[in-house]
Order: sequence, then structure tokens, then C-alpha cells
Amino acid sequence: MTMELANNTRTVQATGSSSYTISLPKKWIDEHGIDAGMELSFYPAHGGELVIKSERTSARGQGASDEPRVDIAALSAAEVRQVVDALYAIGCKEFALRAENGVSPKQRRTVANAASSKTGLEIERESGSEIHFRTVIDTTAISLERTVLQLQYAALSMQRTVVRVLVDGSFDDLERIDGRCDDAARRFEVIDGRFRRALADVEELDRLGRSRRAVFDRYTTAGHLLTVTERFQRVADLLHGRGNVETTPWSDEFEDCARRSRTLTEAAVDAVLTASRPPYETVRDARRLVEDVTDLHRRANREDGHAHVWTVALVGLERSATSVTEIAERAVQASLRA
Repeated sequence: MTMELANNTRTVQATGSSSYTISLPKKWIDEHGIDAGMELSFYPAHGGELVIKSERTSARGQGASDEPRVDIAALSAAEVRQVVDALYAIGCKEFALRAENGVSPKQRRTVANAASSKTGLEIERESGSEIHFRTVIDTTAISLERTVLQLQYAALSMQRTVVRVLVDGSFDDLERIDGRCDDAARRFEVIDGRFRRALADVEELDRLGRSRRAVFDRYTTAGHLLTVTERFQRVADLLHGRGNVETTPWSDEFEDCARRSRTLTEAAVDAVLTASRPPYETVRDARRLVEDVTDLHRRANREDGHAHVWTVALVGLERSATSVTEIAERAVQASLRA
């Protein structure tokens, strides 16, 4: 809707015992090419919105001619990867990359690697000058709630394992989390794609069965969980190949803070997904955890002798504490909106 129509109002008119009508602004009619007698589609959305679409608007993007086609002739391999990532993220079911004088071998390798890293994305066909992609996974069958819980499992199991290795020296446990961060990143991409489509497409929002704010709550929660997973993946990377790690006088305190962060994360995520009541207690405990971890990190920095991996782990633990606070605060907002 244009700015000129932003504050436009219409009076509802009764036309019978069971129906009502409103007039549509002529400027909007002209902008969207609507003629008398044309059918319009109505989509009731969460939050009391009613979205109107013309058949012409609803049919866009369904034909092969509307398939996004991006010229990559002048792009580097890294830029080509960004194009694939972006088109996948915005939810394009089919798209093509083209280069009039031919796709270079380096670009082709980059494209193949990009496709293999995306859930459900495959190269449908290719020629010397074009590469066509399509998404084969049915994202409508994917539950946002279940995917958030899977991300929570990845984040907490990653943290739990890394802490166990640091405190107890259980290096064999590192093999259990190999590939978990990559799996978490792919799951986040699925949530990210559905979130982006829901911003622009009310039909996608209807399929999700959630309001835009609720979808955003799940998206931001997933982002926090992915960040925690990535932080402790960095610690795991430093631990791989080591046979031992030096203990510290504050390792028990570190372990206790990590345990508290996992318990609070489970409570905060559950509160976001259910929005049943404001988790004020979880917010309070999470803020206290942030203070305790910050104090622990400050004291550790005043000491000499602990390995660099402990410093990286402390940063990861601070991120865990901050994330659970932000998730819990969002849960309060979600429950008050419900």
C-alpha cells in the first residue's frame, strides 16, 4: 500500500442479512490493474488482518518465466556463493544462474558445494552457460517448534560435551558432536527461509498457523541457539587433537554455571513456544547467571597460567548466559501478547 493510502478509511455497509461491503480506493485499484468484475482473494491473517490479493498478484511467480535468473558472468566464486545463499534464504523454489560466455569451472565447483550444503537444494539441470536449481524438500511439512527444539538439543549437547572434556578430560566424547554444528546451521537456514517468506507472503503465514510476531519469536530464539552452538564448536575445535587440558581452580564454578545455563535455556525456550505465562523467574535467574559468569571471567583474567581454550570457553559461556536472558525476555513479551 502506498503512503497516500496509509491512513485511508472506509465505512462498512450492510448489503443483506449476512454480508457487508466496503469500497476500495481507486488509486489502489489502478496500481494493481484491477477491473470491474475481477475476482479478488481474501486471506484472514493472525492478529485480525484481512489481506486482499488480485488473481493477477496471486499468480505471480508460478510460471517458469518468473524463475529468478541471475547473471554471474562478472562475479567471483565467493559472490556466486552469496547469490545461491541469498536465493535459498528468501525461499525461491526454483532459480537459475547464467553466464553468456559460459560458467567457469571454479564457479561451477562453488555452486555444487553451495547446493550440497543446503537442505533440499539440488541442481536440476545444467548446460555450459546455465545452472538451474530447485528445492525438493517440502518445507511446509517442517514444524518451526520442532526445529527450534532440535537446535536447542544441538546447542545444549555441544555445551555439555565440551564442558565435560574441559573438566573431566573425556576427550573421547568429542566424536559425539562431530557435524552437529553444521546440522544446526542447516536447520536454522530452514527456519530463516520460512521466516523471510512469512514476512512477504500471507499464505505462508497461514500455513505456519502463527502470527508474524510468533514466527519472529521462534526465528530469534533459533538464532540465539545457533550462536551458542557455534561458540562451543570453536572450543571443540581447539580441543581436537589434544590429549589433555590443564585444570583451573575455578573449573567447578565454570561447570556449575554451564549447568545452570542449560537448565534455564530449556525453561526459556519452552516459555517462548508455549507463551502460557510470563517467565519472570527465569529472566531473574538468567540475569543473575550473566552476573556470575561475568564475575568469573573477570577473576580468571586476573590469573595467569590457564590455557587459551579456557578463555574461549568462558566467552562461550558468557554467550550462553546472555542468550538465555534474551530468550527468556522474549518469552515474557510473547506471553503478554497472547
